Amino acid sequence: MNQRIRCAIYTRKSTVEGLEQTFNSLDAQREACEAYIKSQQHEGWQAIASHYDDGNYSGGNMDRPALKQIMADIEAGKVGVVVVYKVDRLTRSLADFAKMIELFDRYKVSFVSVTQHFNTTTSMGRLTLNVLLSFAQFEREVTSERIRDKIAASKKKGMWMGGNVSLGYKVVDRKLLIQESEAVTVRRVFREFLRLGSVLRLEEWLRANDIRTRRGNYFLRGPLYTMLRNPLYLGLIRHKTEIYPGEHVGVIDRVTWDKAQSLLNQNTHGQRRKERSTQPSLFTGIIFDVGDNRYSPTHSSKNGCRYRYYTSRAVIHKTKRPDSPARIPAPSLEKAVTERILSFLNAPSELLAVLKDSLLDEENAPSSGFYPAIVERAAKMVKSWKPRPAPDRDHFLKAVIDRIVVQAEHIEIRLRLAAILHELLGPDPAGQGVQAAAKFLPIASVTCPFKHTDSGRALRLVIANDRVSNDRSRQLILRAIALARYWYQRIVDGEAKCLNDIIRRDGIDASHAKKIFPLAFLSPSCTQSILGSNTDFTLKALLANIAMEWSRQSVPLPLHSLE
Repeated sequence: MNQRIRCAIYTRKSTVEGLEQTFNSLDAQREACEAYIKSQQHEGWQAIASHYDDGNYSGGNMDRPALKQIMADIEAGKVGVVVVYKVDRLTRSLADFAKMIELFDRYKVSFVSVTQHFNTTTSMGRLTLNVLLSFAQFEREVTSERIRDKIAASKKKGMWMGGNVSLGYKVVDRKLLIQESEAVTVRRVFREFLRLGSVLRLEEWLRANDIRTRRGNYFLRGPLYTMLRNPLYLGLIRHKTEIYPGEHVGVIDRVTWDKAQSLLNQNTHGQRRKERSTQPSLFTGIIFDVGDNRYSPTHSSKNGCRYRYYTSRAVIHKTKRPDSPARIPAPSLEKAVTERILSFLNAPSELLAVLKDSLLDEENAPSSGFYPAIVERAAKMVKSWKPRPAPDRDHFLKAVIDRIVVQAEHIEIRLRLAAILHELLGPDPAGQGVQAAAKFLPIASVTCPFKHTDSGRALRLVIANDRVSNDRSRQLILRAIALARYWYQRIVDGEAKCLNDIIRRDGIDASHAKKIFPLAFLSPSCTQSILGSNTDFTLKALLANIAMEWSRQSVPLPLHSLE
């Protein structure tokens, strides 16, 4: 009895046309191959039940799912013979076929074309096969050339030949018609570009006014340049480097189109660089060193690139302090300061600790919903930061930053708490009970550590999740106490069932919260000792040494032992 030989039938069709029929080309190919396999039953041939069908795939490459699957099954030893209707169903490329034959030989797999009789195990059979494939490849290349020539001739007549439909148009009977609801957006883009004068400002304006693409995304500069240069909107058709009158109606009139093209041509690289060079640096006038010397914006150019810095005035007057850098790269500083402020706003524990310390006046005490509203608005501000227009981001930073002080081991960012409340809640936070108190809110500090490299007078900033403090460690401890008491009050008021409930709702670090929560039960005398002490001690040391019974806290804490 002959050994069973597993036969895999591979079928392919280049186009989608006719595949929806009950009996299509793929079915016809498979039926012919199955009939041939049955004729070889005396040799032990048996068709594999799996279908390897590639509908709507070109034979010019090997990027076909069914072909990849049959190759994988060959390597797994599941296939003994590959059967096709014609050789060109498998491939139309000589190079690809050489790779397949190499794989077939490696795994001792035979190849059969049921309508073309040859034997690939002999040199004559291989020659015959190569001749057939050469003609198949020639036929494919001639067909491609014929299609390209047809597209070129059709576009010369102004016909739309398919592809992505541009915003402002729809396709009806293979012709472009104006989609008026989208055409309004296209005209507005051209109009605002002429008014604003640059694609960068146009992108920011579209984002600020929530004008989006057909798919609901914000417009980006690259697609905007493409839109403004697209002759389709003038009623023209482009084919490679040539432009022809189109059959469709243009969305933009000739005058608007010509003005837009002229403005795009004027916005050369050199002119854009000149425009940027006159733009003031973001933190001009608010950066100082520890000696109260102001940093002024400067720049230098090398190999056509412009580099911005903040340079200390002390360098000019030759009074530079050794603990302050002479020059700071402006982009690095601006990025570090911005990200540190956003991290502060996005950390409810830090933000609430600062505000709770500052709003202790019972007469102007906030309402119960004030703190959750602040946390919600701050998180929303951080989430919407990148999509916000650049002028809005700059306005916020200039409003909330009082001063930036460059020190020996860190950069201190002094924030106006009243301005933060104003930006988060609006000019009149009605019903919050903080209008009067907000006028007297102090300046809070955010520190941003950095490493100073002397080489080239450069400064490399390293952002860290540093603490917010008005006077270092003691303020950190006081804020931890305030936060712990705030959590405890929420539990007493029934807003939360337990600390774990608060941790889950606010998304805070569970380990840190559980460590500082016992501070909510400090005795008044203990808290007073901390308020009146000048000893340098840490929150970690306090948590490690404090007892929870008030009887043991009734006397002032031995703070000197916490050092």
